[in-house]
Amino acid sequence: MSKSSKSMIILVVSSILLCGCAVAPTVQLTRIDAPTDVKGDEVDTFYLRKSAIKIDKADTSSKKENAELPLLTIQSVVEEYDNFKIGVRRADELGVRTSLNITKISNTELIKEAGVEVDDKRVELINKVGAIITKIPALGIASDPNELEPDDLPKVIQISDILKDKDIRRDAALGIEMSDGIKIDIGQIPPDAVEINDLKMPIKLSGLIYSSCRSATIEFKFGDQKYVKAVKINDPRYLQRIAFPIKGKVSFHTECGVSVTSEKDIGVSTGADIVDALAIQGKAIKDAIDAAKKDNK
Repeated sequence: MSKSSKSMIILVVSSILLCGCAVAPTVQLTRIDAPTDVKGDEVDTFYLRKSAIKIDKADTSSKKENAELPLLTIQSVVEEYDNFKIGVRRADELGVRTSLNITKISNTELIKEAGVEVDDKRVELINKVGAIITKIPALGIASDPNELEPDDLPKVIQISDILKDKDIRRDAALGIEMSDGIKIDIGQIPPDAVEINDLKMPIKLSGLIYSSCRSATIEFKFGDQKYVKAVKINDPRYLQRIAFPIKGKVSFHTECGVSVTSEKDIGVSTGADIVDALAIQGKAIKDAIDAAKKDNK
C-alpha cells in the first residue's frame, strides 16, 4: 500500500471517529449502594431529591395582635434521598476533554451548580433550591379533634414514606388520609419517567438524571376553615432525563423539575465542519506526496 493511500485511510478513519463526537459534555453516571461501588475516579457524587410537605407557623412579626391562631406556611421542602448515591465519572470521546465542577448546597449532598467546559465552551448547570411560602390568614379556634391544631406545628409529612407504605407506583393516588385530618392527593408519574431499577448503570449521558416530578394536593382544616394547597413533589424511585445544552444552563426548580436555557453557539465545530477540514487536509497531504514523487523521478 502506498504512503498516500495510508494517509487517506488514516484521514477517513479519523473523520468517522470525530464525526461521532458530540460537543455537548458527556459523563458516566453510576449507582453507589456500598463502598465497593466506588471506582475511585469519580468527579463527585450526589443524592437524588425527595420531598417533605411542611406546615408551620409563619413569621410571628406578621401576626396580628388579636389573632388567636398563628399565620401558617405550607411548603414542599427538598431533602436528600439517601438510599443510594449517584457517582459522576468522565466519559470523554476521542479528542474531547470535559471539565466538570460541582458545587453543592451547603451541608448537603444535593447539587446546587455544575459548571461544564468542553474544549473552550462552557455549559453551566444552576440548581436553585428553595421553598415557596404560602401565607394563610389567622382563623378562629379549632374545636374538632380531627383537625390540625397549633400544638401540632410544625407538621412534616415525608412523601417518600407515603409512596412506599401505600405502594403508590405510576398511577395517581387520591384521598390518602393522614393524621390530624390531613388528606393528600398524589398525581401520576410523567410518561417519560423511567423506574430507577430499569435504568441500567453505569450509563453514559450528555446530560443529567433527576427525581421524577409528581403533583400533590394537600387538604386540611385549621380553625373553622378548610385549606387546599397544590405543590410539586419529587419521587426518586422514578427518574427523568435532561440533555446538556451546547451552551446555556440547566436550572432546577424550587420544588421539583428543571428547565433548559440555550444560548447562541459561537465557534462550535459541527461534524460537517470537521469532515470539510479533514478533506482539505487530506488533499494537501496527497498533493505533497505527489509532488515528492515527481521530484524523486
